[in-house]
Order: sequence, then structure tokens, then C-alpha cells
Amino acid sequence: NDHQMIYGLFTRGKRPGGVNRSRGDPFFPNQYEPDTMDNTEFGYKSTFAEGRGRFNVTGYNMGWQGYQLEIVDPSSDPCPGEDASFSIAKVCGQPWQQIVANVGDAHIYGLFTELDYALSDRTTVGWNVEFMEAQTDTSFDVDFDGTDDIVGGLRLPTAPEVKWAAWVEHHWPLSNGKQGFIRTQWSHTGDSVNILERIPTTDPNPQFHNEDYTQGDLRFGMQSEDWDITVFVNNISDERAQYTYETGLFEWAASSIKDGRAHTARIYTSRPREFGIRYSHRW
Repeated sequence: NDHQMIYGLFTRGKRPGGVNRSRGDPFFPNQYEPDTMDNTEFGYKSTFAEGRGRFNVTGYNMGWQGYQLEIVDPSSDPCPGEDASFSIAKVCGQPWQQIVANVGDAHIYGLFTELDYALSDRTTVGWNVEFMEAQTDTSFDVDFDGTDDIVGGLRLPTAPEVKWAAWVEHHWPLSNGKQGFIRTQWSHTGDSVNILERIPTTDPNPQFHNEDYTQGDLRFGMQSEDWDITVFVNNISDERAQYTYETGLFEWAASSIKDGRAHTARIYTSRPREFGIRYSHRW
């Protein structure tokens, strides 16, 4: 009807394959195949209270087939008990090389809901929240040592299980048709992992846990028909959110007690607290 609707959709995305810059006779083929993702989604959208409120909810199921993963070809491992010049094709002693391979299937299930509501002509509030499960479905032995490094149920990297945001905004009249406003908004992102494999910190490229974080902003100012001026504070609590870690294949492993070199990891973090004044003009 005029105030409610339900919908469903199906989409398919495809990422093209490619060619690895392989040397020697590595285990994985020189070419890797495309991966695809099928998304099935159902939702409900509505307005209520004579248009003062809006409520939406969406559920989705994404199936990821043959996902591409960047790994080190396992044939680069040295052949045990042999000198460096000896190698067995596709097994050991091949040149070290980082390649892309198709290693399995995964899924992403999710539920997203949002609400906006005008408490009065001057004050509005809103929030949204998303719950997500993003995991592998199949197992794969990356090192071909008889043990599956990737198993079903591993969390996909940088995919939090919950995210939410909330905000409130208030306006009031001033002289000569101008109006004042104030708005605050807060968001939360749950914890995640930086890479797929559960690799300990004794490895050259370990898995790290990205902690959850919450950040808030505040802005207030004055508006007219063709200009506005805003005073803002971003990241009120000065939260130093750590989005993810990146250790590469050498930085973490380059540590040496003898030489006094510590483990090194690059941490992608949020901007610190910011204050500012912004002026905008429309014509």
C-alpha cells in the first residue's frame, strides 16, 4: 500500500580471473579462475505516524563460490635433506612466489534494520543496526602438508558481527528566517580479524584480532536559505580505533633479539579528535 512494501531480489556478481607471474614449476597453475557471489535479499520498508517515522528491515544471504585468496605457493618450501640446488617439480624447492588461487566457498548472512522518527517539528532521532555472519564453508590445505589450514567456519577478514549507529538532531528558529541546529551521532563497529587463517604470532604473517570501537561526533551551527556555518567536533572521545593490522610477509618476521629488531606491524587507525569550523554557501 502507500505506506508499506515488501520486496525480494537476486543479484550475481563476478570478479574476473587472471594470470600469476609464476616462475619454475609451482604447484598452483599460472591462471586462476573467476569467483562469483550470489545475493538473495528480502526486505520490508514502511512509513508510519502520518509520515513522521520510517522503518526498514532487510535480510540477505550471500553465497561466495571459488573465492580468490593471495597466498605463497607451497612448492617454495625447501626440499628436506637436500641441498639448495635440488628441487622436485610442483612439490618443493621452487622459486618463492606469492600468487592468487581459488581456495573454496564462503557465505555472508545478515540482517539490517533502521528507524528514523520525528519527535516534533524540530527534533528527529534515528538508528540502524546490522548483524552479520561471514564465514568460510569449505576446507583447504594451503601448505599441502596433510593439514587443512583453512577450514569451514573461519571468520572472513575485517567483517564485524555487529555494527550500529544512532543520532539525534534538533533545530530552533532564529531571527530573519535563520535557524540554529545541533546534532550528535555515534557509531559502533564490532571486533574482527585481519586475515583469514588462524596463524600464530610465531609465523611471518600472523592473524591479529581487531578490537571493537565506538566513536561519536558533535556539530552545531546556524543555517539560512543560501549559507550555513557549522562548528564541529569529530571523534569526541579521541578513540584510536584500530581498523586492521598488516604485517606483510617480512616485517613481522624480520625481528631479531640478537640485532635488537622488534616485530613490526602496520596498524590502520582512525583519525584523532578534530575541532573545526565549516562555512558553506549555495548559489
